Amino acid sequence: MAKSIQGIAKLMEERYNIEKLGKNLDYAEEENKLLKKKIEELEDELIQKAKEAETVYEQLARKETECENHREKLEELQNQAVDNDSIVDTLKRRHREAMLQLEKLDDQEDLVAAAKTLQRMQRHGCPYYILGIAEDANLKAIKWAYRKRALKFNPDNCQGSEKERHRRMDIMQKVNYANDLLCDADERGEYDAVREFIKDLAAEMFQDPQKAMKVKKKKPGRTTKRPKTKGN
Repeated sequence: MAKSIQGIAKLMEERYNIEKLGKNLDYAEEENKLLKKKIEELEDELIQKAKEAETVYEQLARKETECENHREKLEELQNQAVDNDSIVDTLKRRHREAMLQLEKLDDQEDLVAAAKTLQRMQRHGCPYYILGIAEDANLKAIKWAYRKRALKFNPDNCQGSEKERHRRMDIMQKVNYANDLLCDADERGEYDAVREFIKDLAAEMFQDPQKAMKVKKKKPGRTTKRPKTKGN
């Protein structure tokens, strides 16, 4: 009898352990489901964060592009303002100086040459200034400056308004004029000679009007060799 009772007790204990194990298994399955759900939520959150990060990156890229465009536009406007103001001021000043000195030139040939030079300067501007080079620049420097200006102001590359395209066309006419003149040794020599002659005459006139009469004797020579010039 005692053995039967012990057997029953042992069976009950085993049954209890099995039920407890079943409950633990159910609890583990619930925990597993919760963990899977949490993982799915974290994966969804990670995907959302990745999309947000991609959106922010695209916004930053657009802002960077906009900043670069604004920077280029600002630089273009600054260059345009400087070029316009400098060209206008330079042309006005040289026109006034030249007109005062032309009255004192008694040599008809020199007068014609100076007048033609002044007309070119009024119409196109100073070729050295247009290309942004020194007066003693060699042919390589001239070609390099020309290519740089041509690339910058090529109207075919203009993506702006029609007004901007016409502005570039006007600038390119001046750039082509400056390049053609400075690449021709004869034209450049004559231009430099007349220009230097007018500068000397103007300088003497402002310092001492009496000495200006002596400068007239320094005729601007015609030569294919470039004369030694002073800096601007």
